[in-house]
Amino acid sequence: MDDKVLREYVSAYKKQTAANPEEYKLAWSERRDRVTWYRTWDKARLLAITSEELEAYLSKLWAMLTWGNKRYYVDLIIEKNSIETVRSNLADLIYGDAPIANRWEQFRDQVSHIGPAMASELLAHHFPESFPVWNRKAKEALERLGEQDLPAYNYQITGAFYDRLIELTAKVAQALTDEGFRDVDKLVVDYFFWDLLQGFPITAGPTATTVPNQVPSPREQIFVHNEIRDKIAEIGTWLGFKASTEQTITTGTRIDVVWEASIGNMGRVLYAFEVQASGSIDSLQLNLLRSLSNPAVQAVVAVSDERQLDKIRGEAGTLPDLSKKIRYWDFREVLETHASLSTAFDSINRLKLVPDSF
Repeated sequence: MDDKVLREYVSAYKKQTAANPEEYKLAWSERRDRVTWYRTWDKARLLAITSEELEAYLSKLWAMLTWGNKRYYVDLIIEKNSIETVRSNLADLIYGDAPIANRWEQFRDQVSHIGPAMASELLAHHFPESFPVWNRKAKEALERLGEQDLPAYNYQITGAFYDRLIELTAKVAQALTDEGFRDVDKLVVDYFFWDLLQGFPITAGPTATTVPNQVPSPREQIFVHNEIRDKIAEIGTWLGFKASTEQTITTGTRIDVVWEASIGNMGRVLYAFEVQASGSIDSLQLNLLRSLSNPAVQAVVAVSDERQLDKIRGEAGTLPDLSKKIRYWDFREVLETHASLSTAFDSINRLKLVPDSF
């Protein structure tokens, strides 16, 4: 982190808060209200949480703003994990005795569909004096402050990285305190990060790209495969499809992601996606070709890096039945699309155009 850049941004933030005192008073009051509410959830209450209570517990998170239908996503969390698994691991993440890096690793290993943004937000709302929020905004803000080598993928957000994030945000908190801010905790740092990205009147600190250009190493590819798969499913859901992962679409053929749409009483249409991070291209093509035996499948999509897509494109050209319906999607474009849609739906859902109970 560049100390000079940090000081310049903190100084600009000080002037901005002084010019808009009521706005920042309301923001920090809202933060205190959140902390008060989350602290009503003690360990015993988390260990007995019901599915309806889990929806209430998670729905207040900023990371849930993307999901207009929060009940859908909470049901998905329960389906993928079981309510018992969620209960015990939430209680241990928040209130466990082990070092936070160990608790973080265990939670990430045991619970799917509650990612780093949601997990870190829960920690921050229970213990804002100790734990920071990690999300795309935090990453972009730290990059603007000159921090390098930040995670490009969720699997890289390990317990060791969360420890590093605690140290980085402690440095930012100290800079805010030195500038005269009072009672600075990690949620105050999060508000600073958010405002930093709105554009202070200084130009220091270039922002790095949030989409990696490098091809993952073979050791990393299984993690990247699962992350890209899950992001494609989320994109489909945001677009109004019923999306599922690891779906059997024809006998003996399991597809990474399927988007499904119903057309009145006429039936349904399907779109099949196969993510290629490693392994045999022949296997990918065979899976996609077999999926086309299902008449509801309108198109199949191969997802990989540019080099492998060129190979898939060349070999698919020799298979007429496949070449007519196959499409190609670079995994970097998947990440860009996911990030863009996430931002758009965050903005739209903040308007609360549809009641939560709808």
